[in-house]
Amino acid sequence: MNRKTLLFIFLFASISLHKVAAQKSIFADSTKLVIDGQLAPFNTLLPGDTILLGKGIRPFIIFKNIIGDVHQSIIIINQNGCVEINSDHYFGISIRKSKYLKLSGNGDTNHLYGIRIFNRIGSGLSIGDFTSDFEIENIEIGYSQYSGITAKTEPFCGFDRNSFIQENSHIHHCYVHHTGTEGMYIGSTFYAGQTVQCTSGPMIVMPALLRNVNVHHNKVEYTGWDGIQVSSAVNASIHHNLIKYDSQQLADWQMTGITLGEGSTGQIFNNEIMNGEGMGIYTKALGDVLVYNNKIIRPGMKNNLPSGKYGIYIDGKASLPGMYFHVLNNLIINPKFEGIRYINGLGGSKNGIINNVIVQESYLIDKDKAVFINTNAMQVLQSNNYTSTDLSSVRFKNTLADDYTTEEGSILIDGGSSLEHLKIEYDFDDQARIKGNSIDIGPYESSYNRNNIYDNSTSEYAYPNPVSLINKTTISFNNPDEGWIEFVLVSQNGSELKTIDRNYFEKGVQIKIINANVLLPGLNYVVIRKRMSSTLLRISVFKD
Repeated sequence: MNRKTLLFIFLFASISLHKVAAQKSIFADSTKLVIDGQLAPFNTLLPGDTILLGKGIRPFIIFKNIIGDVHQSIIIINQNGCVEINSDHYFGISIRKSKYLKLSGNGDTNHLYGIRIFNRIGSGLSIGDFTSDFEIENIEIGYSQYSGITAKTEPFCGFDRNSFIQENSHIHHCYVHHTGTEGMYIGSTFYAGQTVQCTSGPMIVMPALLRNVNVHHNKVEYTGWDGIQVSSAVNASIHHNLIKYDSQQLADWQMTGITLGEGSTGQIFNNEIMNGEGMGIYTKALGDVLVYNNKIIRPGMKNNLPSGKYGIYIDGKASLPGMYFHVLNNLIINPKFEGIRYINGLGGSKNGIINNVIVQESYLIDKDKAVFINTNAMQVLQSNNYTSTDLSSVRFKNTLADDYTTEEGSILIDGGSSLEHLKIEYDFDDQARIKGNSIDIGPYESSYNRNNIYDNSTSEYAYPNPVSLINKTTISFNNPDEGWIEFVLVSQNGSELKTIDRNYFEKGVQIKIINANVLLPGLNYVVIRKRMSSTLLRISVFKD
């Protein structure tokens, strides 16, 4: 064995021994309430090391100056049982001046949530004071006076927004319930400035910004205010969360299942929001926002306040030029007032409301007053949305059990508009989109194909045709140019009887779903009036 080989083995062994030595564990029993990375024994922690929390009840825990690195976080995890915070202290767990750490309740297979926080005053878990690059998992937080989780650095006199960005905030597989205010309060809602009392008097200070927020697979129930609120955050992702019974305090304009607030961009997808008093999803972001594959069931159940009565509410007042909103393939069942509202936006038809299902049952609302989509006369691209006052018309599998997957023959199957340019590749169940001839309307992609009863050689048609007066028919047509399309009922001699509807459509093959009761019994002539041309369809309507 030559000297070079011996030197290589020695160096490799040295590196390996150093790596093993670096990954050590330090135990903290239930009497240890302050864990400071600058004080012994925790000042010996290196990236990749672990703090083991002994089981038992504590009044609170403070973690401060816990610093890993970009490659390896410092892990804080329960060991051999459940760590419980249960007291009247003004916070449960506080994380301060830390970076690259992971707080996990996944240390005992007998407990899904191995860290539980039940403090009755203040917030449950507070992450702030210049903390960044953290991960929180498998924590239960309940019965807090204020928010369950707060994750933001508060501004102060002399604070410079450019000096600190809260990076990579990751919260997942947590259970937050029975909070006085928000379930999760991530980032400042005062993106444009917050008034702070200073020695010289009140000053407006710009709060810290966030970048890369990922909030997913959490269960949030019985919040006083919003379920999950994320603000001042670029590239936020809020997905696969279950939110039930939000906004129980009925505090006006603090009532949502999910809020993506001012100063934000990002995606809200694959969330289920049920039986809340607030609106399902609200955003007042900068733009570049995708809201898709969400299920919003009975939002605004009992409240009669100005806010909280919408399925999805998009306020584009703070949006920037070139940054748009897209609301795609969502399911909204029985909103208290309006299914989707869009106001104050820029960009016109570059914003889209496409492939959504909205049902307001007629026994809950006067069907003549049902408002499915309200854009305040703004030029927003609306395409292939299905709206109805009859839940049975959609052919969901089991609405009594809130199962909104589609049966064979549902009008939603293959009825959507292509979203290839937006890269919506999966449905609510994380199954691949487009299993049949085209994308389905709504959050689920069915394995069935649509059974068409029309002549495939015909490029424009209505189906079913003939159609019962009490049912719907779908008009499929080719739109050569993006723009407004009118559907006009005319007599046999060509005179106009009435305008059935007027919508803005993108270029390509489109569909328009209409109630047959807007037509006349017998043979109807419907003109599809496009930008540069018109076509005529014959639709037969019969009485049952």
